Amino acid sequence: MGASTWQYWRSIAIPIVWPSLLGATLLLFANSFGAVATAYGLTGSSFNLVTILLFAQIRGDVLHDQNLGYAMAIGMIALTALSNGAYIWLRSRSERWLR
Repeated sequence: MGASTWQYWRSIAIPIVWPSLLGATLLLFANSFGAVATAYGLTGSSFNLVTILLFAQIRGDVLHDQNLGYAMAIGMIALTALSNGAYIWLRSRSERWLR
């Protein structure tokens, strides 16, 4: 139709594929953010990751600050909810190309 390869990728392919790729990345992030076993297995307890610190709060190996565990849990829920909300929005944008 007269377009170059660069124009095809810039105008057609990337706008169609980008929401699906970004949505899949957000969904994988939300899934892996709550995986305590993966984070604990890869890093041990040497890094202060939120999932490891929350696991320590739940397990009881802490300095008796239960509100810190509650705050981290709410933060994780909020971040996961935002990530899943962005995924749903991006999925709806990518579904319009399939109709």
